[in-house]
Amino acid sequence: MKVYEKMWLAGLGAYGRYEKMGQEGKKLFEDLVVEGDDLRDRYSDKIDETREKLMGKMTDTLGKVRSSLLPESEQTDEEKEVLSKQIEELTLAVKALTEVEASAKEAAEKPAAKTAPKTAAKAG
Repeated sequence: MKVYEKMWLAGLGAYGRYEKMGQEGKKLFEDLVVEGDDLRDRYSDKIDETREKLMGKMTDTLGKVRSSLLPESEQTDEEKEVLSKQIEELTLAVKALTEVEASAKEAAEKPAAKTAPKTAAKAG
């Protein structure tokens, strides 16, 4: 079972206890909601920071690529190797960020998608 699935189930368990505990449970549940909102905001900020760092690194690397586009005969093997490694590192970093961002988005959307019908059903 994935972490986000466990988090979703823990949230459901907390909600179940909230219903059993009455007023005290309501306060605890509301505190958990606020804390969860803060965690989501912090996590979102980290993704944005990482994205900015990667974009800066990508811009630097692209600048180096452009400036190093000399005729083949003027490029040294060392320059080609350094450039190749930088491109490889950048590619891996972008892939990692994309995977983290997709996981975070999926985790944020799944609970919202599951709670929407239940909330509508209880209101009606």
